[in-house]
Amino acid sequence: MLLKSRTYAMAAVAVALFVAAGSTFAQGEGFSKAKGNYGAGFQAGSTRQSAARGHARVIYNYGHGQPQVSRAIVKDNVQAIRSNLQGATKDFQALKEAHKDNAEVAKLVDSIVKHHNSALEKCDMVEGKGDGAELESSVVCDCCADMTKDLHAAEEAAAQLGKLLKIEKMMDPLQHKAHAAPKR
Repeated sequence: MLLKSRTYAMAAVAVALFVAAGSTFAQGEGFSKAKGNYGAGFQAGSTRQSAARGHARVIYNYGHGQPQVSRAIVKDNVQAIRSNLQGATKDFQALKEAHKDNAEVAKLVDSIVKHHNSALEKCDMVEGKGDGAELESSVVCDCCADMTKDLHAAEEAAAQLGKLLKIEKMMDPLQHKAHAAPKR
């Protein structure tokens, strides 16, 4: 029983962290676009995409080794996956629009969106299985493994997009050093 309570608590903390991160990026998105800083939109999209993959891993690891899993925990994480992927897709679509004359950008963004849509289909499959409070973990884990493959492919396409657009890698907050604000 303690293991089950600990698992619920860990899942709840993971959901809270990823939701908070997603809303923080959404607040900064308008400013970044207004200033012409598409690197921030790329980084927000990449972070949301990574967060979705993290939630898929949470569900997979939660279900691995158990015969059944709680529908409520799976549902919370699937909602976070959907929210993150919908936001990431908007971020990448904005990049495509900003670079509408660049066919390579369009091709990479279309690939990313295709993988996002495939992962969203897996979300539907996970939620649509069974009608009780518990779900078969083998089905959930299979869907999450496939979803993780889709999101990995999307991350690879996003990395290519970042290189193409010469967008710097995101800074690691653990390596933070004080810096001066850019001059206007």
